[in-house]
Amino acid sequence: MKKRSDRVRLGTLVVLSIALIIAVMTGIAERQARNKAETARDEALDRARRTEALRLVAESRMARTSNPGLSLLLALESAKLHYEAGAATEFRVLEALHHCRELRTLIGHRGSVYTATFSPDGQEIVTASADRTARIWDPQTGKTLQVLEGHDGPVREASYSRDGGQILTYSLDGTARLFDSTSGAPLFIFKHEKAVTAARFSPRSDRVITCSADGKLSVWNSYDGTLVQHLRSGGSPLVDAWFSPDGETVAVLTIDHSLLLIDATEGTNLKKLRCKPAPGRKLLFSANGRYVAAPGILYDIERDVILTPQMGTFIPAAFSPSGKSVVTLNSAPHPKTGEDLLSILPPSPVQGASCQLIDLPSLHTSTKVHKEGSSVRAVSFNAQGDFFASCNAESASVHDAITGKKLLTLRGHDLPLHSVSFNPGGSLIVTTSEDLTVRIWSASPHPGLPASLDAQKLQSISLSQSKNYVLAVTLDGSADVYARKKGELAPNFPRPTFAVRKAEFLGKTDTVAVLGESILQLIDPQTGHLRTIETPDAPLAFAANHRGDQVLVSCGDGKISLHDATDGSMIHSLVLESPPDEEESKIYSLALSPDASRFTTAGSRGALCFDTLTGNELITLIDLVTFDAEFDPSGNRILLAGKGWAVLADARTGEVLTDLNGGICSARLAPDGKKVLTLPLRRIHEEIVELRGNPSVFDATTGQLLSRCQGHAVTAEYGTFDPTGEMALTLSRDPLDPFHSSELRVWPVHPLPFARRQKPRTLTPRELERFQIGTADERETRRKEWLGNHFTKK
Repeated sequence: MKKRSDRVRLGTLVVLSIALIIAVMTGIAERQARNKAETARDEALDRARRTEALRLVAESRMARTSNPGLSLLLALESAKLHYEAGAATEFRVLEALHHCRELRTLIGHRGSVYTATFSPDGQEIVTASADRTARIWDPQTGKTLQVLEGHDGPVREASYSRDGGQILTYSLDGTARLFDSTSGAPLFIFKHEKAVTAARFSPRSDRVITCSADGKLSVWNSYDGTLVQHLRSGGSPLVDAWFSPDGETVAVLTIDHSLLLIDATEGTNLKKLRCKPAPGRKLLFSANGRYVAAPGILYDIERDVILTPQMGTFIPAAFSPSGKSVVTLNSAPHPKTGEDLLSILPPSPVQGASCQLIDLPSLHTSTKVHKEGSSVRAVSFNAQGDFFASCNAESASVHDAITGKKLLTLRGHDLPLHSVSFNPGGSLIVTTSEDLTVRIWSASPHPGLPASLDAQKLQSISLSQSKNYVLAVTLDGSADVYARKKGELAPNFPRPTFAVRKAEFLGKTDTVAVLGESILQLIDPQTGHLRTIETPDAPLAFAANHRGDQVLVSCGDGKISLHDATDGSMIHSLVLESPPDEEESKIYSLALSPDASRFTTAGSRGALCFDTLTGNELITLIDLVTFDAEFDPSGNRILLAGKGWAVLADARTGEVLTDLNGGICSARLAPDGKKVLTLPLRRIHEEIVELRGNPSVFDATTGQLLSRCQGHAVTAEYGTFDPTGEMALTLSRDPLDPFHSSELRVWPVHPLPFARRQKPRTLTPRELERFQIGTADERETRRKEWLGNHFTKK
């Protein structure tokens, strides 16, 4: 029995063991099946997300030309889905950033937006809309600060007083209104019996003039809202009125094409002129008060002469700030004689018009800009008068006021534009449109750089570490310095009279070192103070220490001299000995350590480090042909680059600390020494050394690739960083047209975070549906968020 019992127990144990093994095996199989299914599901989801990301990349590419802002938003949606979709996503983000000049979209109006005007200090924008309101916006955040309500009809225009404390609006509801610009509180109402067609502040903003379809021209006190007088008590309807710059005369335009000049104090008629019928009603005083322009007529007040440009029927669009030129819109004579006043709102475009800049008083047409597509609707000069912007139904554009060359095209509005204007500094442009939005744009073709910079003629460009100046060397051998904030040429900087081979800022200073064939000059762009560096022979290369107070100069044949940058005096000179078997030893560049105790020569013998005081060679850093050498701010590391290689090495031992791989000929350190920009093309003494590839930005410590600057039509041959080290500037030149077609591009070192900060707005509910972004529930959630963010009072 005992044996039988043992056998039963043993059999049971075997059965249980087998069952356990089968269960474990089954569990393992099931787990493996689940893992396999989950992996397959994850892979399928990953493929689907990648496919969706690439679809949005394609949509971004399609939108790049017509709507760069939308292109950027779609590229960001693609990156959100699957940033590892690779180079296609990053490239599309970079391309969208390159073409997008839209900085902010102001959304909140529920009707067509007619005008937008910056406050005198540029810190606010006021807009007028068909939704019967005006709004005050913060241009930095895009948020509504105040909603100005009270009109019963569309608000035709809104403008600031001279000190920015009041806002004047007018409407076809028969009223003009004054508001406090800080609180948005209504102050005064100026009433007429019929539609108010214009309301303007006097030059000192102590008075307001209004004109109306009831024929009245009225002057009001802007401090207490009382009527001062009626300059005209009735008659034919009035369509526009302006104070002269001195406030002593009022010009008024009537519906029956008469231009009246009226004494602003006595109300007596000074002059009556006959205008021409035209498809737009615009009246302008020049800033110097000499000229007044209306459809088909240009009147010289000083000489009491009617000027008649040979251009058919024209409509005045804008006087230059100096008053010495006027932009007009040219068109065929208008077929109608009696016109409905309601056609003033919105403004009637000039069909088939061209935009022309006319010098006064010679009437010479110096600039003629033909707009493609629909007609020009509005024109505005910047405060300096060197650029003007115009808009038609499809886009706005920025032009050089002398040559008429188009510098920039701004696209993004979905419906026709109404107005375009600059901020007081001239760096921003604001446009309005029938699509209910107001858009703020960068006025420069290259963000952060002066709009007047002609990138096509650049040989090199650099920015001072103080962020005050931009230095540009052109292909014709000249050097220009721009004041970065104003965007103008530095007035005190004396242009070199010799052909410039190289120019750059000295270290952390604003001093500019300019190298010619046989001269090296140091120039202070603020004062214009000029110092000439006296060297034994013609200087060939130079370098400054990090502080910029000492300059090292190479004169060939091993002659090196160290100079004080404050006065140009020589500290000492020395001669480097070349090996006896070396017939020619070329030095391509120099590097001076921050404390000026050591310097490095980069040339045909490699990179050699010397003692500055004695000229003794301390170490051979590398024995390959070297084109570039640059100390980091600490002086402990040195960047070396040659054909196909670049390294960061220990500046005292030559030990390679970071090896940067890729086709490299030239490299630059960021001002903080934390990043490296590499380029595959370099011009060395008129010789071109070229490798395939794109400019790239690397982490200087780890050697990790941060971004690849893809997009140049031809290989870039020059590059540098901005003072922050967060943006890279690269320059390429078309080999078929090497003297007139350089291309400048500005790249973010970290493209995706930068693009997220720069995006002008979020996608609208209509755009989410159009591009089928997210699930239906996600789109509904984002739609509610979007409506809540944009369509509130404040």
